[in-house]
Amino acid sequence: MKKLILCWMVMILSIPMFAQTSKGDFVISGGTNLQFIAGNYKHVYDGTTLSKYSTNAFSLNPLVGYFVIDNLAVGLMAQFASSKDKNDDDDVYKTSQISLMPMAIYYFPVDGNFRPFLQTGIGYASQNMTYTPKNGDEDKQTYSGIGFTFGGGVAYFVAKNISFELGIAYSQSTLKDSDDEKAKVKQGNIGANISISIFL
Repeated sequence: MKKLILCWMVMILSIPMFAQTSKGDFVISGGTNLQFIAGNYKHVYDGTTLSKYSTNAFSLNPLVGYFVIDNLAVGLMAQFASSKDKNDDDDVYKTSQISLMPMAIYYFPVDGNFRPFLQTGIGYASQNMTYTPKNGDEDKQTYSGIGFTFGGGVAYFVAKNISFELGIAYSQSTLKDSDDEKAKVKQGNIGANISISIFL
């Protein structure tokens, strides 16, 4: 029985699915850039612990697109990210970021269930940073500006209209303080991401 089930699984996975990426189709996707993190770290000098922190973070990257031609979709991509750090003095640092970007994604027309793709986007980003000391006043700062992202990866179509995607992307943004334009936050990072996409 186990061998029979295994054979059926191999047959199903080996059948070409002919992905639904034609003009007029829609794609809806939700993913994460692998930043569901919870951990601890500490600074040590010559065997002496100077400070300790606990941290947790997550991000979510939904998108919706419309195929204007075969294999090329344009649409809107969003990102929601949050992180929280707490040191051994119970001081808390919180950061949250929201971005909205017009985007384009292209699936290369190759045979089989695996489809390489490229994706890019540019748009608005806003970041809130809050420092809450155990003793003293809370300090809040808000930054906003332009960000962009570019990356690629591989989509595996488990059905004609469902794919699992693994990719890597570079993101960069320059954000200005809402109270002082001379103060800026410049960010650049490379991250891996996983997502599930539905094609309609």
